[in-house]
Parts: sequence; C-alpha cells; structure tokens
Amino acid sequence: MGFSWLVPLVGFLTGLVGSVVGIGGGVVMVPFLNISLMLPLPLAIGTSACVIPFAAASSMYSYAKQKSIAWRFALTLSSFALPFTCLGAYLSKVVPQKHIALILATVLFFISFRIICSTLKNKGEETAECKPRLRWFAPPVSALAGFVAGLLGIGGGAIYVPIMLPCGFTIHSAVATCSFLLFATGLTSAISHILIGNLSLTDFLLLMPTAIIGAQLGAWKLKQIRSSFLRILFASALLLVAVRMIFR
Repeated sequence: MGFSWLVPLVGFLTGLVGSVVGIGGGVVMVPFLNISLMLPLPLAIGTSACVIPFAAASSMYSYAKQKSIAWRFALTLSSFALPFTCLGAYLSKVVPQKHIALILATVLFFISFRIICSTLKNKGEETAECKPRLRWFAPPVSALAGFVAGLLGIGGGAIYVPIMLPCGFTIHSAVATCSFLLFATGLTSAISHILIGNLSLTDFLLLMPTAIIGAQLGAWKLKQIRSSFLRILFASALLLVAVRMIFR
C-alpha cells in the first residue's frame, strides 16, 4: 500500500495552503507523487497540473462571491500567460528542467527575502501603494509564470502574487486575484499534459475532491488572517518552492 493512503490528505493540504497563500500547490504534489509514489517526473507534473484548476476554481468561486478578484487585471495577465503555458507543457519532456529550476529558485529566494524585509520594515502594516511604472512589467512576467506553470507543474502563483504587490494590490486581493490566474493557466496546462499522456488517473481522482474541499476552507479563512502574517506566510511558501526546485 505504501504512501497511497496519504494521497487524499495531500490533496486537502494542497487546496488549503494554495488558496491561502496563492500558490498552485504543485510544490507539494509533484515531489510527493515523484518521490513517495515513485511516479516518473513528467507524470507527476502532469497529474499535479490537472488537480490545480479544480482547486483554483473552488477558491475562485468563494473569492468571486466576496468580490475580491480584480477581473480586468487578471484577464490581462492571463491573456499573456496562456500561450506560454501550452509551450511549457509540451517542452516538459525535453527541456533540462534542472537548469530552469535553479534560475527560478534564485529569483524566488530574492523575492521572498524582499517581502519579509518590507513587512518587518513597515512593522506589519499593510501598504498598497501603486507604482504605475511597474505595470508594464506585469504582462511579460505573467508570460514567464505561465511557461513555468506548464513546464514545472507548480501553478505559477509564486510569480503572480509578487508582481501584483508593487502594482497596488494588498496581499489579500493579490491572493484572491491569483485564484483566477491559477485556474486559467492550470486548465490550459492540464489539457496540454493530458494530450501528451502526462496523467495518472487514479492519483488524480484521489487528489482532486479533497483539494476542492481544502481550497474552500482556505478561501473562507483568508479574511481572518492578518496581512502581516499572510505576507510572511507567503514568503515562507516561496522559500519552500525554491528549496523544492533546487532539490527536485
């Protein structure tokens, strides 16, 4: 039986943490499927990619009811990300992912430390100062996030949320808006991986229902979490993503 009994629990934790901090959850699912269940890496990436849009849709539904999603900004970013998500998925079997993962991990380390330092500097107070000069930078970075989502199966939220914070979003609104982006890129990535055969149907069916439940709970709890704590929690999640990329 091995670790198979843990699959539903991993799905629940993936949905819960993903909806609270705005990451897709692949950082948990991919290493679990690859190391604990010994699925080949492309199959683990594809199965994770197929779970992400269901969990994201669950949290997106709750955030939409709360009117927390910046739809116009989300649609703009997703239009740049989707074509590169398809490209990343199709290249997942041939690109040397170790080199890409090391570069991205370095960037995520930098971003996480910046978020921690700015939070401590502001003594935990939420700031939402908009810097218009940075808005032009968001679409190309969104394209990178889409590519990474397809290539590595991590969802892309680790890139989306940090690029929204300097654009005038609070951490709460950034996480909520990211749920739509994770759904859009996740669905595109999932379809692409299914078409090339990167899916373990049994593990997907065990992960998906509990991921949806966890995402609902996370979206409900988000407003009850202090902004300063949420920023630190997100930065910690980025560090976890970075470490996972280095030691994948």
